[in-house]
Amino acid sequence: MRQGQDSALIRQGYGLGANAATKGQYLPVTAGLWWFAPNVAGFTAHDLSFIAHLLSLGINVVYIEHNPGAQVWPRPETREQEVEAIQEIENGNATQAQDGLDNMIGPCLLFCRIG
Repeated sequence: MRQGQDSALIRQGYGLGANAATKGQYLPVTAGLWWFAPNVAGFTAHDLSFIAHLLSLGINVVYIEHNPGAQVWPRPETREQEVEAIQEIENGNATQAQDGLDNMIGPCLLFCRIG
């Protein structure tokens, strides 16, 4: 999603789910987890002041930077492994979130807990 669209979600306060678990559902944007991942060129294009704004609203952020020496992302995994990793990341437990990120994209260099 482009930053303008992200900002619009914050302004209007809701969006509609797009993944299999929430497709078409009304989702208030008051908390949760937002992902920012590299594009095909390896660039994670988001203004850090916008990320800081999300954090100030109590929204957790996963910001993934490109490492040219790392295995291609996302790592090949079964649907069950992907679902398990996402549940670990989104459950609010810092240790399980770290495990989920490690399983999905490889060992994370930095994991900052907010709150």
